Amino acid sequence: QVLNDLQSFSAPSNAMDDGGSSAAQSSSSTQNMEIYALQIQLYSRQRDHKNLRQTFEKAMAVRGGIPHPRTLALIQELGGKMFMESKKYEAAGTTFFQAFKLYDEAGDPARLKCLQYLVLASMLHASSINPFDSQEARPYRDDPEIVSMTNLVQAFQDNDIHTFEKILHSQQGKRMLKHDEFIRQHLTDLLR
Repeated sequence: QVLNDLQSFSAPSNAMDDGGSSAAQSSSSTQNMEIYALQIQLYSRQRDHKNLRQTFEKAMAVRGGIPHPRTLALIQELGGKMFMESKKYEAAGTTFFQAFKLYDEAGDPARLKCLQYLVLASMLHASSINPFDSQEARPYRDDPEIVSMTNLVQAFQDNDIHTFEKILHSQQGKRMLKHDEFIRQHLTDLLR
């Protein structure tokens, strides 16, 4: 109910639709993105995939405004998870990459988690492109939180099942799986 009230409050009035100030339009777009981010979080936690998809599509259609990169990153991250749930791995990878870049721009440590999700999506998509080849991701290739994913990608691309499973059963692999339900859930898809 609170989200609906916020949305109706931030909806531009008809008086502004006749060429009202662009500052008011920009402010309204920014507020809408903030509201969509809250709704997307709610629908994601409730596992309400229908409303999540609709709200994500509305958020992606918003033009104008300058929301904080962290807000946009959150929308992209949860959109990527939505795509993963529906097994649209290429779209998930693209969306996670956008989230990663936005978190990186905001200086948010969640960028590393999104980078891990991007790697997972690229493996599930069976992409031959290594996500760490991009200039944005390359500096994180040797980050202690990422190195096990880097090694997983290499083993995956080399089609080396023995090394792949060895990495998963290593201390770092177990720690990564223990702390992230999302990765754990989707790695089982990869192992099939």
